[in-house]
Amino acid sequence: GLSIVRLRRGVRSTPEGNVRGRPFEIRVRKGGRLLGVVPRPGHLAYSVKLDKRLALGEVHKLMVELVASADQPVSPHYVVQPLMSFESFTAIARFDLRELPVRVRRVNGVPQGEIGIFWPDDELLVPDAEGKVETTFQGLHDGRSYGIAWEWAPAVGEGR
Repeated sequence: GLSIVRLRRGVRSTPEGNVRGRPFEIRVRKGGRLLGVVPRPGHLAYSVKLDKRLALGEVHKLMVELVASADQPVSPHYVVQPLMSFESFTAIARFDLRELPVRVRRVNGVPQGEIGIFWPDDELLVPDAEGKVETTFQGLHDGRSYGIAWEWAPAVGEGR
């Protein structure tokens, strides 16, 4: 059965591929405990030991919170790309009310290479009064991406 879940989160890195500092804090809120975090080129890998070993088909709720460091930007998306099919996933992102993205969209079963592409028919999400967006997915399939992507306003003087 399954007892350890291995996860990763893309982060900005140096030209050599090194991760600078601690781009975010990882907190396991429910369903397991954090075993460790390992910096890798372009991402942080981390593993979570589940509360109990799962039998095939057994349901388990795991809640992991990633809190971004104010001084280090993260990739403009939060997605899960399952290696096997699973029942459901809820993505929640909370933005600073002083700096909301110009667009937030639901990423629903797209190939990895299309996560950052905004299409005219995308399902857009609107941050609530606290800057939060939340969306749930059912019946996730391996090899596809599910979650939230966002786009920031161009910086002053930056062309688009």
